[in-house]
Amino acid sequence: MENKNKLEIGLDIAKSRGYKYVASVVKSIGYSVYYHVVPIADIAKKWPAAPYVTFASGARGRCGVLRLPDETIMRQELLYLARPGKNVKS
Repeated sequence: MENKNKLEIGLDIAKSRGYKYVASVVKSIGYSVYYHVVPIADIAKKWPAAPYVTFASGARGRCGVLRLPDETIMRQELLYLARPGKNVKS
């Protein structure tokens, strides 16, 4: 039997349900929410961190996108699917 972590189990379930991307919230400012979106195929055993950049203004921080692509599952939902007994399709 393979020894898989929660992320790997959740990714297998998400792939079988047709999801292509996983997203997490980078920052929330007012009514705007910025997401870090990663294709499922690019995730191995560890969640990759959002890129850390220096913006034109000189500010530094993590960058993200405002809009999520179709067929995206949030990272927390992915880990929830990996819990025992939670992978039954509803």
